[in-house]
Amino acid sequence: MTRAGKQTGNQNRQKILDVTSQLITQKGVSNTSVSDIVEMVGISRGTLHYYFPSKSQLISEVTTQQVNHLTTSWLEKIASIETNDNPQMLLKEIIEDFVNEGTNTLNLYLLYDAVTGNEELLGRFKDKYKQWLQVIQEILDKVLSDSEEDNAVLAHIILAVIDGLTLQGQLGIGDIPAEQIAQRLLKK
Repeated sequence: MTRAGKQTGNQNRQKILDVTSQLITQKGVSNTSVSDIVEMVGISRGTLHYYFPSKSQLISEVTTQQVNHLTTSWLEKIASIETNDNPQMLLKEIIEDFVNEGTNTLNLYLLYDAVTGNEELLGRFKDKYKQWLQVIQEILDKVLSDSEEDNAVLAHIILAVIDGLTLQGQLGIGDIPAEQIAQRLLKK
């Protein structure tokens, strides 16, 4: 395959993933059909199956991209943290990164699919949640003088709060007071 052909192939593949993400955000996983995807992308069913042999594999790849995006963002944040950084401001940023992420609806639909029987997605989310807990704890270890054990517990609390705030955001409960939440969670 030529370089131009490979680039076009990568662009087609990414367009399929982007459209699938968009449709899942609008309709949910189970209500997004292969027909919807091929129509919106403007390709044949055969072309879709060339890149993704099954809808399950396509959904799996959408999930991978989604969770990797958040993980990469957090890992970059860890690399930039100094030990004298304000822990409350860092936590505020983490909450805002996750809760205000434009793909919260996608996350919720993918999580719903995972916990209602999609074992492959469930496994991927379990792995990523473990990684996210480690990342949050690494941030806490860098900026707090608490024990690793205390920071591990706090990491679980923070991730649970983020999940709850994500749901509240999707329900339209109102503005999320990320700064005040961060201050309260890290109050000594």
